[in-house]
Amino acid sequence: MGEPDFYQCAIPFEQQRSDVRAEAGRTGAARIARAPGVKRLSDERADVFIVDDFLPAEQCALLNAAIDRGCVPSPLFNAEQFRGYRTSRTCNLDRGDAAVRLADLAIAGLLGLDPVHGEALQGQRYEPGQQFKRHADFFYIDQPYWAEVEPHGGQRTWTAMIYLDAPEAGGATVFPHLDIEVVPKVGRLLAWNNMARDGSPNSWTIHEGCAVEAGIKHIVTKWYRERPWG
Repeated sequence: MGEPDFYQCAIPFEQQRSDVRAEAGRTGAARIARAPGVKRLSDERADVFIVDDFLPAEQCALLNAAIDRGCVPSPLFNAEQFRGYRTSRTCNLDRGDAAVRLADLAIAGLLGLDPVHGEALQGQRYEPGQQFKRHADFFYIDQPYWAEVEPHGGQRTWTAMIYLDAPEAGGATVFPHLDIEVVPKVGRLLAWNNMARDGSPNSWTIHEGCAVEAGIKHIVTKWYRERPWG
């Protein structure tokens, strides 16, 4: 099937298949599908799930406070090419913090993935007007940044995002090609596999963080790599 994209990779995705990444996709999808209260949002084109009340409100509040203490303007690969795409504030959270450690373990347990494959848990804060425009979480291997990120775990497989609060208006996460819109809710986890069934990058998972219209949105995001990260 033809997959939508907003950037045409010079190396076709069908040439980027990986048995390792395919297995990570199968393992994660099977594991999360068995979790209590899980809802699958997608069809065969992608694996996208939500789990409500994944974290208690008290833990969400602790993570909010940690984000507010440490956040700086969000970085972006190819920042010059995509100026204005990501306007939130961001920080990598301290793995020694108890609330961070518990969130890390909970996400890894849900997906059945080895924690050493996980990047540092990242916190993001969105104020009114801030957004993250349409993008993919997987890496485009024809881009200059690939030489920097590949030695540190290779390609990204799964993404897990947890909403720590809910703004008064706006701030939804949208997968435009899958017709999926997820509204922020305290403790709600949204997880998806960035790879297709054959372990190649899956453009159906292109998504965007819509602009917050009123209030503040805090989230944490966890990305997993095909190999140990670090």
